[in-house]
Amino acid sequence: MALQWCRRPQAALAEIARVLHHGGRAELAIMVDGSFAELRRASRAAGISLHINELFTASDWLNALSQTGLNYGAHELVEYSDEFDGLWQLLRSIKGVGAGSSAQGAKRQGLTRKALNQLEAAMPRNEQGQVTNTYTVLHLTLEKPL
Repeated sequence: MALQWCRRPQAALAEIARVLHHGGRAELAIMVDGSFAELRRASRAAGISLHINELFTASDWLNALSQTGLNYGAHELVEYSDEFDGLWQLLRSIKGVGAGSSAQGAKRQGLTRKALNQLEAAMPRNEQGQVTNTYTVLHLTLEKPL
């Protein structure tokens, strides 16, 4: 999953259209807006400015796709949730998918220990005491016409 970090969905999809052979298919899974909802809500509740890269909406991707000449049939939005023992583990997971890096290459100042503690306190916990992170993923099946 790397397409979600591109700056222009139309350019990324145009490149996929360019490299696909006629009759070729591509299966995509793209993280879209709505991901990291629990973390975003907790940061607002705690008054913490959290720097997570913004994601395009599913509609943005589908609109960009309409300009490529690729056919798409099957597409769906699916939410995937992961549970973590604490905020630190959740943040490491997010860093692992690239959401902690700036898509624009800008350096951002990290959070203080106090801010991290406030954020962790604002995170909702399940019955097992774990925090949840949800990813919203657009699944697309694309085909280049013959």
